[in-house]
Amino acid sequence: RICERIDTLQRKTEKLSTLISNNDASSGPSELVNTLVSARQKVQLQFEDRLRLINAQIIFYKSSEQVSQMLDTLEREYRTIEDIHEKLKSYTDDEIQKILADRLEQLDENKHSFLRACTVARQKSDLFHKYALRNAANLIKPEAYLKPLEQKIKNVSTILKNKEDTVLNAWHHRKKIIDEYLQYISFKRNTDKVFVWIDEHDECFVSKLEALDINDDGYMDFVRALKEKKTMVRKLVERADVLVERSHSFAPLIKDTCNRLDSGFNSFFQKIMRINNKEEIDKEAGRKSDSSLEEKLEQQELNEGKRKAAKQRE
Repeated sequence: RICERIDTLQRKTEKLSTLISNNDASSGPSELVNTLVSARQKVQLQFEDRLRLINAQIIFYKSSEQVSQMLDTLEREYRTIEDIHEKLKSYTDDEIQKILADRLEQLDENKHSFLRACTVARQKSDLFHKYALRNAANLIKPEAYLKPLEQKIKNVSTILKNKEDTVLNAWHHRKKIIDEYLQYISFKRNTDKVFVWIDEHDECFVSKLEALDINDDGYMDFVRALKEKKTMVRKLVERADVLVERSHSFAPLIKDTCNRLDSGFNSFFQKIMRINNKEEIDKEAGRKSDSSLEEKLEQQELNEGKRKAAKQRE
């Protein structure tokens, strides 16, 4: 309306200027026209700045509300207590790994989405503040106008930042649970390999062990395999101790699996030792037999160490 009034006044002034005689040297009407044009331009610029401010304000509050609602939803989702072991108990290890890999991928996508949304909200607040400063420059008392507005922007931005940090912490906790359950599944798979090997040799091989000669290839292959499994069990037990000491989320499951592994392998190993000792007693007195199974394992380790040292020297 102001611009319309200025335009009307400008037209009247121009009309008045044409009515003045050419002999009249008065420049009043022309100066008035120039003043009106300048005033109109100034008002137009201020109007455009105010319009930008209003639009930026609407976008800022709207986007902030949307981001806030999204963060609240994610926080509730990530804070929900889930018994992942009980929920996935009916699945195989391969299926569990596939399910959890998909979850991790979805988690990663969610993280990028909400962080990007928070970044956009901060950009909107900066734009709102920029237009607030520009409008304040046209006022007689800019501080009285600007200070409350800046405080509102700061309050909303602080709330969003706190929510962002809270959701990010909850996200890391949820990811940690999944990562550590995958560690447990990996540990369990390795222990299952040992149990499968024990079952195979306990049923098919141990019964034939007494009939094998100590220098027989089958016997020596078994000794080598037993040594490998013994080393594997030792490393698994050490790994379990480290995970439990780090307050692993699934420490009780890891500890229970480790105890079953240690007990099962020791039981099998003692059975082999009893058979091996019986063979030693049954040997002819004049024949020099090999050492016990423990010594045989140690000798193999020593020989392997010598071979590795020789390769390094070469």
